[in-house]
Amino acid sequence: MVQTVRCQEAPGHLCLDFERPEAVTLIHLSILFGWDVHLIPTVGYGRAFVSHDEWVELGFDSTAEFDETRKAFEKVKLQFSVLPDAR
Repeated sequence: MVQTVRCQEAPGHLCLDFERPEAVTLIHLSILFGWDVHLIPTVGYGRAFVSHDEWVELGFDSTAEFDETRKAFEKVKLQFSVLPDAR
């Protein structure tokens, strides 16, 4: 069943677990089209905001998740900054 709704009427989408590839595509298209996008999981983990101004803000529920992500960023030499009140 195809559901057609205008973005103004339903500005969000709940991606189910089996829709992971589609969720990645949705994020990719949001970046390509220069849209702002909020990524909010249904349980725990972290949150992300991808800005059309080419920056991303990440939020974490625990210090362990933050440290794991920080290490992954450092491993691939991805530049990032930590806000003073973030820890």
